Amino acid sequence: MLRKNLSDAFFERLVKKHARQEGTVFISAEIFSRAEPQRVDMQDLARRLSPFEDVKIVYTVRHQIDYIQSIWLQVAKNGPAPRFNQFLDHAIQQKLASGLWVEHGKVIDHVLTGFSADKLIILDYESIRRHPEGTAGPFLDLMNASLRFKDLKNIDRREANISPDPLASLLAHSICWPSPMKPNLMKKLQQAIEEIRKEHAKNRTTLYTREEYKRVDEAFLRDNSNLSNWLQIERANAKVTGPTSTETLLFREDLTVSDWKILAYEAEIPDWRILARKAGVYSGTTGLSP
Repeated sequence: MLRKNLSDAFFERLVKKHARQEGTVFISAEIFSRAEPQRVDMQDLARRLSPFEDVKIVYTVRHQIDYIQSIWLQVAKNGPAPRFNQFLDHAIQQKLASGLWVEHGKVIDHVLTGFSADKLIILDYESIRRHPEGTAGPFLDLMNASLRFKDLKNIDRREANISPDPLASLLAHSICWPSPMKPNLMKKLQQAIEEIRKEHAKNRTTLYTREEYKRVDEAFLRDNSNLSNWLQIERANAKVTGPTSTETLLFREDLTVSDWKILAYEAEIPDWRILARKAGVYSGTTGLSP
């Protein structure tokens, strides 16, 4: 069931205020794809929303390599987070990341316990982020809204849900562990990483090592293949874009000794080897790991 006291009052207000009016109500919440500690009862949700003339469920699919990274970054940004390698092991073994299903078929199966397949819309994250109006554009299109992205007011950057640089986050987290990342340290590392990334001519950084990247891809290969087959049958125009090309990414193994010295200086760490070891790329005997 949805959490009783809070959800009952929310949905009663929602239905009373909007169900009989013209227009579209848009609700977005992480809880709808959450498996633990408490998942949404989809049959109960369908019952609560039944006074509306029509209900659609929109699920955005993102490759697990990018999805798992995004979840960890959000957790680390908001407070204490486990070490990324531990978080990743759990995500691969349990198909869960911070209680969220990362196997998309599980989410879809769960939604279909309460809603018919024709009520489910699947969007591909990499496709919608390339929309001229960004990720908001496809949702405005789905709602047939006259309102466009340019009409929306910018919110304070501090309130925006923008993920910080992955590699800078990993380093800041490694330095501060088990305490949360320090904002000033994160800012200095992010600025340094930005310059280093440009020097390496890469588009983005990543939390992963190349081995971890390959491991996630292989771990979800079968699940994603099953999803693609289902989409071909149920949604002829739907697709799941693969992970970001490794050629465009700056991995921590790519950092040179000179790069590590710059980062150690910004972090006020006297020896670059200490920082590299914290990040898991310095063996202590043979130098930087391949």
